[in-house]
Amino acid sequence: MEIVVIEHALERMAERGATFKEIQQVIEAGQAVNAKIGRKAKEMVFDYDDTWLGKRYAQKKVKVVFVEESDRIVATDVYAFMVPGGRTCEYFMIRPMMSCILSLRILLKK
Repeated sequence: MEIVVIEHALERMAERGATFKEIQQVIEAGQAVNAKIGRKAKEMVFDYDDTWLGKRYAQKKVKVVFVEESDRIVATDVYAFMVPGGRTCEYFMIRPMMSCILSLRILLKK
């Protein structure tokens, strides 16, 4: 099935460091998570081991919000959560705002 990424999601991909290949993998094999009524969402954790905005990260969790149509899947939003080395994604919540707060608390405890 064709995967279409709307402009808003393309902008979020660029801002948050997600790739189209990751979006495809998440939609095809990711774990289903809660989404707003009328939408679906899946997420997947990737080994990252790279630098993003000057900091090194071990993993990246990518979440895709999408709508299934009869002949295609339309990605409407994309989230990416970078996970520092020595941590795992189980420490990070899915909601972006809460993820930032929880991430900060974990990093401050180091």
